[in-house]
Amino acid sequence: MKIENEHYKQIKESVKETLSRHGLTYSGYASEFTDDSPAMWRLYHASNILGKSAVNFTVKTLYVYLNDNHIDTALKQIAKELRKEESEKNVQQQIL
Repeated sequence: MKIENEHYKQIKESVKETLSRHGLTYSGYASEFTDDSPAMWRLYHASNILGKSAVNFTVKTLYVYLNDNHIDTALKQIAKELRKEESEKNVQQQIL
């Protein structure tokens, strides 16, 4: 992926915070969509990153070196990671 690791982590954390703030899991939220791309873009746009709106962060930080295809690739990877984290958490809860 072309996105810098720091920016990737910031986006992932802001998406997780947005889900948490609304009491949602990614899998539950994404079930309303046909694939991860529109779900992640909507979550991303609903997020605040470093106190900035996602749109502001995108224009001033990411579009300096990325385009929408690069951001989409990162968002899809974040979706995969969120699903895996939720799955692992569910397995751990079942063990307990």
